[in-house]
Amino acid sequence: VIDGLNENTSLPNFENHIKQSINELIQLPFIKIIMTTRNELLEERFGRLTQENLGETFFRMDMSGRREERFGERIFEGYLRYFDVHIVRESLLESTYELLTSDTLLLRFFCEVNRGKRQVYMYDVYKYALFNQYYENKKSEMKSKNIPEGEVLFEQLINTICKYMVDNKVYNNVPRDVLSINEIQLLDILLEADVIFKEDQVVKKGFFDEYTEVLSFTFDEFRDFCITQYLLQKPDAQQSFPVIWD
Repeated sequence: VIDGLNENTSLPNFENHIKQSINELIQLPFIKIIMTTRNELLEERFGRLTQENLGETFFRMDMSGRREERFGERIFEGYLRYFDVHIVRESLLESTYELLTSDTLLLRFFCEVNRGKRQVYMYDVYKYALFNQYYENKKSEMKSKNIPEGEVLFEQLINTICKYMVDNKVYNNVPRDVLSINEIQLLDILLEADVIFKEDQVVKKGFFDEYTEVLSFTFDEFRDFCITQYLLQKPDAQQSFPVIWD
């Protein structure tokens, strides 16, 4: 099992290495190979991993729409167990269950915020309160990790990214080079152990293939929360917010 092909950032020409490995492994009848990756930049990074190049035993399956009842139950119970969240079962409404099992990132945020809690009522998931608590928890984590001025730097990183998005009307694929050195160091810590951001490479087409490192919020709704917080906290918010809103 090779999980998260897209996570590799260190090995040049990674697609050819994978292709060569598969060609060797499929000669062994007692080995089955399962690989996973996100859909972003799938063709650009792994477009040559096809039946045409690897033979009829190779099959690509798009899992983005597969949400069977049993799968949802396993995800829901697995997250609760991992984060040690104990819910009041009789309070769990079907609509709440459907919301959390259909959106794994929302489930992750919910479980992180309620880690170790007992008697959690499940009548609804209040996203504003959830995102607000998640944000505050992450600020506190930066302090507990002994990162110098970690709480301030965390807010600074979020606000720098949100400012770029608002100023340029671009809401994903923010270039890393808009960040300061300290912000990049904190970003790398978050990318390694968290789900707030995801990093990708954008291929610039032309005479030469060039790659630009960019980042995005993993969860669009949390991005929208952060952008809203940034806009409302600006010193001139009373004047600027109605203009931006309009």
